[in-house]
Amino acid sequence: MSTARWHYTRKLAAILTVLGMVLALFPVAAFAQFKDVGGTLADEIKKAYEAGLVSGYSDGTFRPNENVSRAAFAKMIVLAVEQATGEELETGSEPFSDVRPGQALYEYVVKAYKAGYIKGYPDGTFGYNKAISRMEAAAILQRALGLPLQAENFKDVPDNSGFAKAIGAVAAAGIMVGYGDNFKPAENLSRGQAAAVAYRALEYLVSQQP
Repeated sequence: MSTARWHYTRKLAAILTVLGMVLALFPVAAFAQFKDVGGTLADEIKKAYEAGLVSGYSDGTFRPNENVSRAAFAKMIVLAVEQATGEELETGSEPFSDVRPGQALYEYVVKAYKAGYIKGYPDGTFGYNKAISRMEAAAILQRALGLPLQAENFKDVPDNSGFAKAIGAVAAAGIMVGYGDNFKPAENLSRGQAAAVAYRALEYLVSQQP
């Protein structure tokens, strides 16, 4: 190989190495600020992404107003717990008729079930793809964070509701907030809200570590 050819090859290799390093950083840069995320939850969504609790889409969006499934929310909370404690949750089996090996989030649903964070429906299903409601999310968070049950003061939450004290617990801890005097318990939790509460859960759990 001629000297000129050798220098050219080395220069090209150096350029390709630098280019590879730049491209490796691109996904982070692209998702560091989702093009469709703004408003009061933007900072917490960004932090949840940076902590690895949530991910975006290949087009650079996060789609914060879309619903989040019960399985996807279970994954967020399992990841928050494992990251905060530095330990993986136990795996095993689960009893739900609509949850089976091979599903993308199967492992996280199993872990959440074994840890006692999630429960199913009377028909034996978990609701893997079902949009999670705000009251269901509150119940999962209360169990996962070990929050003491508390009375709530929201006008639209009946005191005899099975979710009332879990809602009171997450509200008192600042993990979930209401809309003035209302909590909107039956309303679906959005992806943006889920990311925010998952990050708050992570922060809370970290603060409780010895």
